[in-house]
Amino acid sequence: GGMASPKDDITLNRVDGHDVEFALNWDFFEGMPQVDLDAQAVMFDATGKVVDAAYYNQLSACDGSITHSGDNRDGVGEDDEVIKVDFDRLPQFVKAIAIVVTAYSGGTFQAVETANLQVRSPSADPPVLAEVSIGCQGSNTAFVFCVVYADPFAPAAGGGGGGGG
Repeated sequence: GGMASPKDDITLNRVDGHDVEFALNWDFFEGMPQVDLDAQAVMFDATGKVVDAAYYNQLSACDGSITHSGDNRDGVGEDDEVIKVDFDRLPQFVKAIAIVVTAYSGGTFQAVETANLQVRSPSADPPVLAEVSIGCQGSNTAFVFCVVYADPFAPAAGGGGGGGG
């Protein structure tokens, strides 16, 4: 039992050096009261401690390396809320980023027909790196879409240097 969560683990190497966008959009069942859904990014260090978060009340986190597009209450349009991560500027101590969606002001996910998370990098080819989709999640009030691991051990870009002994 417990909270429903596919929690896809996505590892993005810092050396990919791209800005990555987490674009969320959702649709409600017709005739159901609409719920204000809020996307947030929660950053963790190596010990699993929360070090920062970006959400509708704090649109910038981790020295501006993570930005939030702001609250969208009606779910109309292409992307409802977008969280951008600039991996070049992301502090080294940030090891994981959880993308979480919460139902605000007493609502639940019962009215949500579908919710989609698209992980994309405009400079990558193809630009869409991953996609996570969920259906109705019933009476849950929070949902973890994915956890992104910023891999600190990837070889530095440019390589070269040192040979065998």
